[in-house]
Amino acid sequence: MPNFNEFKRRCLAYHSHQPAASGHVSPSQLFAQCNTTIYAHASHMQPQSPPSTADIALRIKEVCADSISWRYIYDQVEDSVQHQHGGYGVSKPVIFHYVSNMIIALLVYRRHDKTLSSEILMRLLSKLDLHQPLLRAGLEMLAEESLRRCYVPHTYTELAG
Repeated sequence: MPNFNEFKRRCLAYHSHQPAASGHVSPSQLFAQCNTTIYAHASHMQPQSPPSTADIALRIKEVCADSISWRYIYDQVEDSVQHQHGGYGVSKPVIFHYVSNMIIALLVYRRHDKTLSSEILMRLLSKLDLHQPLLRAGLEMLAEESLRRCYVPHTYTELAG
């Protein structure tokens, strides 16, 4: 399961860089780093011209409900969000809403030489803290796979509910 191994590798890498970087990185810088990482793993796709948000949203549902390894990564992200919010007011559908919104934001961060506003980024980061290594690694990987599936036909038909 190459995606599981990559997930573990990224978690370790982000964890080892966390103390020095977390307090000094602005929301814009953090989103730019994540956006660059995502598109570096999908090099034939351009961050200035991402797919539509509707297409991305459908692919996110597919990825989060797909094979065991993708479900495992999503489950880790879900558990991290539950822990971050102390389980208060974050049902599974709400968590999926947060996750899908964050993935869409990460994928469309740079469009046609424009970026998301600081206000939008701060709102997103108040729901999901990308400074957490597990959360960042999981969201990036789910975003990369969702992006790939926007360009490559996928036969998976059962969507996450």
